[in-house]
Amino acid sequence: MSHNVIHKIQYIHDDCVTHHYVGQIGRILKARISKRKNHINWNQSLVTTEIGMNSIGNIKILDEKKILNKRLISEMIFIPKQKNTA
Repeated sequence: MSHNVIHKIQYIHDDCVTHHYVGQIGRILKARISKRKNHINWNQSLVTTEIGMNSIGNIKILDEKKILNKRLISEMIFIPKQKNTA
């Protein structure tokens, strides 16, 4: 996976409720995903209360920008386009 990207992470709760998180990251996305999965595995109850999710689904790269300000703008454009399902 790349770095300097805008990404969308799908979080799944009880196999039926799906929420999407859109964010930007300058470091390698694989490291971010690994850290998040470890956090979920390490303290399931805290994560479930904190974000209401208990597993990570699909991960998609939405855009790639080397300059931080351009990544932030692109992130702001992608966030309203996401729909969460219940």
